Amino acid sequence: MRGWWFDVDALTRLQSRVTDLDADLSAWCAREGDPMVGGLAMAVRALRDRVRGDWVPMLEAVAASRLLDEWSPSDAVLAMASAAPLAASITERMAMAVSVVEPSVAASLLDEAVLAAGRPALPGGDDARRLVVVERLLLGVAARDDLVAVATGLDAETMSFLLAERGLDADAVERVVAARASFDLAEVGMLAEAAAGAGLSTGARRGAAAALVAHLDLLGPVIDREVVAVEAGGVTRVIADGDRIRALLGQVLADAPARLALGVGIGAWRDRSIASALAAEPTGEQTLAATMAARLAPVDRAVDLIDSVRVEGHLRGDLAHAMSVSRGRSATTWAASLASLVVPEARAVAWAGSAALHATLGVLPGPNGLDDATFVERLRDAEAVSLLAAVAERPDLHSRLGLAAVPVAIWRRLGELVDGFVSAASDGARRVAMSAITSLVASSTALATFVTSAGADR
Repeated sequence: MRGWWFDVDALTRLQSRVTDLDADLSAWCAREGDPMVGGLAMAVRALRDRVRGDWVPMLEAVAASRLLDEWSPSDAVLAMASAAPLAASITERMAMAVSVVEPSVAASLLDEAVLAAGRPALPGGDDARRLVVVERLLLGVAARDDLVAVATGLDAETMSFLLAERGLDADAVERVVAARASFDLAEVGMLAEAAAGAGLSTGARRGAAAALVAHLDLLGPVIDREVVAVEAGGVTRVIADGDRIRALLGQVLADAPARLALGVGIGAWRDRSIASALAAEPTGEQTLAATMAARLAPVDRAVDLIDSVRVEGHLRGDLAHAMSVSRGRSATTWAASLASLVVPEARAVAWAGSAALHATLGVLPGPNGLDDATFVERLRDAEAVSLLAAVAERPDLHSRLGLAAVPVAIWRRLGELVDGFVSAASDGARRVAMSAITSLVASSTALATFVTSAGADR
């Protein structure tokens, strides 16, 4: 049975007509100043909003539910395996349905498609074409505002398929993996297990990088241990053994966007550690340098671990670059939108993934490899810039830190030089910016003393 109330197109046309009428009435009211016309326009506007906000989405969901009564992902996979012309129609219907149904139903649809795609092909069928159905549903799921609710409802078998399958859209896989593993730290163990086994697909590597970044505050301090376990709420949770974590890091570092995202995340973790050390009230004989060293020690150990599992020499340059741009607008926007991705109540998530981050920040032109001393120097420069930027942002701390006498002009110039360091287009330009920062600090006794007392010259 299909009555007029199932006609979404008709309601869409009604919405358009009501919108036009609203515009005409508003113009008339502005021209004539007739309050009755203004009241009528408000009533029309309310009708338009009701159609747009309630009726159309409701009917789309009803239509999707009716489609689910007639077709299933298994039907689409079987038709696709036989190259049946009907396959495209079924697939498009399923893709429409997965974008509007309840999260649990959307997860079940993708689960069913993956399960069907894993069955033996029909005689004469094409296994590769069956992935089309899975990918169309995956794209629909990845685009949902409530992605985390769908991703956390997927079967473990579905996740294993997405982690290993190389033929799926990398951005969609990244979003699903990132949402699920960033929401639940235990999923990082599953990623590590898969990395140590068959390995991860491109999208899974990028999703794993995002998950590691999301959990750095908990995972970072213990990531270099033989058994990686974290304590939360009085409970100790074992994530994975050290070998599997190293395998996971190796997989992440092998993909350029993934390793850039991981480096940016570690840089942001360092920035947070520095900011918390500055804000900490002095206790007893504890010096600022000691507090800073204690807060940064886990960051240093994590960087040492990553450096030990790198598979190519030039990755040192990539890591140093990523940790130097963590305060940049593109990097902070990426991190903030990643955080919103895993909030169940968040809507309209704008996280673009690591490929977009890589396209914006790219790779810093410069030497293909860095020796030990040069690598440490690059990281120390980035750390010093982070310290100076952090203290510049906290004028309320200047008196306690002995910086009250530093002129406003120096703080302003420091901000300009920090921006130049972060946005440098080449290794040479970053060296020039760092040299200018060093000279500016030396020109102020108070600022130079502070940098030394904070241990930034260690």
